[in-house]
This record gives sequence, C-alpha cells and structure tokens, in this order.
Amino acid sequence: MKIRIPPKLKFLNFSTAYQNFANATLSSFVAVGLSFTGIFQLVEWAYYDQILSFRPIEPPDPNLVIITFDEADLEEIGAWPIPDDALAEILSRITQYGPRVIGLDLYRNLPVGRDGHEALIQIFESNENLYGVTLQGGKNSVGASSVLEEFNRIALADVILDVDSKVRRSLLSTRNEAGALQLSIGTQLALTFLSARGIEPEVLENQDIRLGEAIVSPLRQNEGGYVNADMGGFQTLLNYRGLEDNFHTISITDVLADRIPGELIQNRIVLIGATAGTLNDFFQTPYNGNLFTEQIAPVPGVIIHANITSQLVSAALGDRALLKTIPDYWEWAWAFGWAILGTSVINFWLEHLGRVRGELRSRVTIMLIFIILEAGLLVAAGLALLLNWWIPIMPASFALGLSGLFCILWSNRQLHNLATLDELTQVANRRSLDHYLTQIFTESTTPVCLILCDIDHFKLYNDTYGHQCGDVCLYQVAKSMRDTICQQDFVSRYGGEEFAIILKKTTPELAEEIAWRLCKKVYELNIPHIASETSESITMSCGVSVRALDRPMTKEELIMMADQALYFSKKRGRNRVTVYKKANNQLPESF
Repeated sequence: MKIRIPPKLKFLNFSTAYQNFANATLSSFVAVGLSFTGIFQLVEWAYYDQILSFRPIEPPDPNLVIITFDEADLEEIGAWPIPDDALAEILSRITQYGPRVIGLDLYRNLPVGRDGHEALIQIFESNENLYGVTLQGGKNSVGASSVLEEFNRIALADVILDVDSKVRRSLLSTRNEAGALQLSIGTQLALTFLSARGIEPEVLENQDIRLGEAIVSPLRQNEGGYVNADMGGFQTLLNYRGLEDNFHTISITDVLADRIPGELIQNRIVLIGATAGTLNDFFQTPYNGNLFTEQIAPVPGVIIHANITSQLVSAALGDRALLKTIPDYWEWAWAFGWAILGTSVINFWLEHLGRVRGELRSRVTIMLIFIILEAGLLVAAGLALLLNWWIPIMPASFALGLSGLFCILWSNRQLHNLATLDELTQVANRRSLDHYLTQIFTESTTPVCLILCDIDHFKLYNDTYGHQCGDVCLYQVAKSMRDTICQQDFVSRYGGEEFAIILKKTTPELAEEIAWRLCKKVYELNIPHIASETSESITMSCGVSVRALDRPMTKEELIMMADQALYFSKKRGRNRVTVYKKANNQLPESF
C-alpha cells in the first residue's frame, strides 16, 4: 500500500514570498485606512510645504506686472480707501500703455471721495478688458462695482484656506446660487490674456479642461495630502511661481509720477492690489513656517492672485507644468510597494545576516535599514514633487514601518517556536514540557494528570516504510492529539515516538477516558502498518499518572509513574491505557 509523502513537512510555515505579500498587504491596508481618518494630513502638508520651499528660484513672469501700493504710497495719496479721482488717474495712466488686461484687486462698490466718481465710471465703461472683484466668503462678502457688474466684468477675490490657514489651492471658478459660472480674478485675467492669443478653454468629457498645451484637472477631496476636503467649485493645487520678488512690480507712486517704462506694461497682464500691512490682506503660504528655510512673512492677496494667473498662463503656453496628483489606487499601490520593499529587505536581513550577528548589533542594523528606507521614501516623494507630482508620503511611510515591525514580530515568533516547539510535529518540545511542569509544581494545590503516549512498533514502521513516512506519521499523530484535547491542555513531544500530555484540574477517571479517546483517534487515522504485531494500522499505548496532593511530590516522580504505567500497557499487549493507581502514589517495585 502506497503512502502519499508531502514534499515538505513545514506544514505551518508560510513561504517567504507569501509572508512578504501578506505582511505588505496588511501593513498597507492599515496605513491607507488610517490615512482616511485625516491623522496624516498636517504632516503631508508640512512635507509638501518644505519641498516647495526648496525649489529653485524662478525668473519673473514675463507676461504679468503687479501695480502695488504700500504704506508709503497711501501716505503719498493721502487717503484710504483710494479716492475715485486718484484711482481714475492711476487707471488712465496704465491704460495708455496698452495692457492686454487689467485686474483691479480693490473693492469698489461705493463712491469714495467728493470728486472723480464720474471719471472712474467712464474708465470702467470704456475699458472692456478691465475687471473688478467681489468677495463672496460668507458673512464677510463684499459687493462689486455696479458698473463693472453690469458689463459682466466682475471676478471673485476669494481664496481657499486649509485648516492651518495656508493657501495651497487655487479656486478657478464656482457657481453662484443661480447656477451662473463665476471665475476667480486670477482665472479671468489668464483666460482673457490667452484668448487674445487664440487660446480658448475646452471642456473634456471627464470634466478636465484643455487650455492650450495644458490639461487642467479639478482637485478631488481625497487627492494629494487632502482627506475629505471641501473641493467646491473648480479647484487646483496652486503651483506658486514665488513671492513678490518673482514678479515685476511697480508702485502706484511711480505710476502717478510717470516713472515706468511703457514696454513693461504693453500687451501684458496688469494686476493692481495692496501690499500695505495695515490693510490686513495677507495670507500664509507654503513658504511660511518651514523648518529648513528662511522665515517669510505672510503674502499679500494680490500676490496669491498673481500666482494663480501665472500658473494658468505659463501652463497653457507650455512654459511651466501644473502640479498634479495621482489617483487613489496609485497611492495605495505606492504604499503597498514600499511595504513590500520594507518587508523583503528586513526579512532578507533576518534570514541571511541577522542571525549570525550579535543581538544588539542586529537591532542597530535594523534601525539603520529603517532609516535608510524611510529616507529613500522621502527623497523619492520629494523628487516627484520637484517634478510637479504630489505623492503622499505618510501612508507609504507608515506601511513601511509597520511592515518592518511585523517582520520583527514574526521573526521573534519563529525564534520562540524554534526554542519551544518540536520542528517536525509543531507541538511543544521536551524543554517546554519541563518548563511547564516546573511552573505547575510551584502551585501546590493544582491537580495534574500526565499521559505518556508511545506509538506501537514505530521502529518496525520506519524500517518498513522509511524515515520520511515515519516523519509524516509522527506529524499526523501529533495533529490528532492537538485536535482531541482541550485548548487549555498541553501536548508535547517527549522523545522519538513518545508524546506527553498534561491535563490540569482533571480527575484520574477523566484522564483515562481522554487517553482512550486519543488511542481511538490515532487508530482511526488508518495509517497502514503491515509490520505491526498489534494491528494492521498504527496504534498507540498510554500510561497515566496523577499528582498526589496529600504529600510532597516532584515532577520527576509524576513522569516516572506515567512511564511505568506506559510500560505496563506495552506488557499487556499494547494499544491500551494503564492508570497508575498505587495507594498514596507510592512508587511500586512492580505492578
């Protein structure tokens, strides 16, 4: 009769590849799940800000000029808000140089000053490429100029603040309560400028917009480092060109004094706005509050709008790319990939190098491996951001660290199993049995029964079927024992073909019943044994001993009594159970 022999006897050990895959899957699943709670969001933003501040300084945008007024300019004018006559004079001087489009980042819903209002209205009416602003930010909303509104030349000055009060997103457009489309001032200036060059926006099927050489995609609520963010309207990441130094700026004083070169304004975008500190039109940006860069003051709102305009124009002309994010499934794959890398490297170290080195040295090396891998992750994500791709770092970083931790825990478990389990049968080894009995015998009142089991005629089985079949037989018998006894009971391999079972808080009668049940289960395995003198199938003999509670007793005595009971089972013909029942558990000379 043939017996099927498994190719390997590591029944309970996963292959390294499967372990790595399972480890990485669990780690990345936990990391991605945590990311949806938003706990990583502030860290993601901080890293994003830091990398943006590391970007090389870009030259000023050649298509845009900012007309600013600070405290000195307001003193020169002598009033705030700027009177209508002064504003009319400023706009008149600017328009004579032929700008392509003008954006007035000033709220002008009411007349200011005694004179000049009619002149200002005339300029508003006669310059079809002049746009004003309105603010619709809830209770702080500010109305628009009725004249500009009549000619549909009003844009939004609203900016989007993240929860840390920084501006990382640009609002390109939204719809009002009536459903009408409203553009932001930055978007309006860019589209008007590009339209003069024959570039018009084209809405694609997936709600993306083709603008010249650029595809503008709306930012969704869980993209980049955002989690459940309010992405109302059409929002994108704001790809800052820089701060005030990255734009051509002219003061209002210079405009009034006619101290500006005309070619700087001709055919360009002109944006007029305040930089005076007392006006409180300032915002935090990714350049503020970073650890490794110079501390920078908040940025005037007009600079925010200029950056929005600049990014759209430059992208449409093919000069600068927009910032992009990757889909959710690629973020998950990114985290999974780093988890796979982490678990593979740590497992390789533990399996091939770590065990031949000292424990302390191995721990230090593993920490260095973690540091190197985490640094590699940060560098990779940083380089991607420098190439205008924002890839979140925290899910991947957490998955990487968690996968390494799982590897170490798994390795420690394997080492523990090597020290406490029999490698072949996967039950406790002799060392664990001795330790367990020692623990029990420190508890003076715990009733204990010990069953010693021996496979009948096992040497003949090995001689007949070979040692490989013998190993399979031992494993199957051990598994049968594990499946038969209660979970709180203890089974171990005592010797070659011998097993020991410890039953706590069990009567001799119940221990005998369990021993017979074990013998029956082994017989029912139907493992053929044609050389057996007892049966055609594998059988087992058992000896049972009981700990005496009425006198001191050692674990060695308990084992010796069970061994003698087992010997008596064999003498009586095998495949049976004998319980040691000598009065007071005295060791007898014979049964």
